[in-house]
Amino acid sequence: SARTHARDNIDVPKLGALVTFFNGISVSWWNATHNVHHAVPNTLDCDPDIAHLPVIALDKRMFGSLFNKYHGRVMEFDWAARNIFVPYQHFWYYPIMCVARFNLYIQSVLFLVKTDDGHGKREKLNMAAFVGYFGWFVPLAFSIPTWFERVAFVLLSHAVAGLLNVQITLSHFPRPIFDSPNKEDGGVKYGGDFYTRNVIASLDVDCPTYFDWFHGGLQFQTLHHLYPRLGREHLRKTEPLIASLCKKHFLPYTRMSFIEGNMEVCQTLKDAALNARTWSPLIYESMCAQG
Repeated sequence: SARTHARDNIDVPKLGALVTFFNGISVSWWNATHNVHHAVPNTLDCDPDIAHLPVIALDKRMFGSLFNKYHGRVMEFDWAARNIFVPYQHFWYYPIMCVARFNLYIQSVLFLVKTDDGHGKREKLNMAAFVGYFGWFVPLAFSIPTWFERVAFVLLSHAVAGLLNVQITLSHFPRPIFDSPNKEDGGVKYGGDFYTRNVIASLDVDCPTYFDWFHGGLQFQTLHHLYPRLGREHLRKTEPLIASLCKKHFLPYTRMSFIEGNMEVCQTLKDAALNARTWSPLIYESMCAQG
């Protein structure tokens, strides 16, 4: 997980509960997904941060309804995915980002009620904090006079928070997607060693110093993945060192503007969407046939 100052002197469960109480997203859930994401970023059947079917598929290999090792279930490329979402996902992307926070609430609930998935313990304090969030947010919404204003407040506040979803997905969606081959395959597992796969799977945003407030450190996603405990105050001055190291070892360190990054995301989604329009389960099954 991310670095905190004087970590040894901080009560991490209490700090996590405090964040959950004011943020509404379970820190226990976030720790579980984020740690796996850092270990195997952009891996086709392991990284929970790219497992978004039925609404988004980044690669045509996802059309085969793959078993996701994090979620422990098949991510179905079902009727809704084939006909409503994925073929038009480059149009759906920003509207989905505006309401994605509601999905994070759902994911937090699903995580907190399950105890046998092997993704770490659920602290009772974190559960109480998650319930506590709705204990203050719901009365706050109902303190607004009319239903129209209440709904507008909730939707607008969550849409603004959707900027964070855009920031995070921009850092990985346009990057290569890795297979996780079996030992018999002889392939490069998870995109290579830890350093290589995190460089390839991440994208940094090029912006002036005076715009750092907008990105909050997320513009240095490659650095964060390579050195997750490096404080945000050190990211900008460390970036040239990482770029130089990648150049020395012929690793494709990628950096572009926020606008260019958004265009790359939309193009990636569009490419997969066009493939989805011509994809057929019969053709896929014939390709996978043996004998």
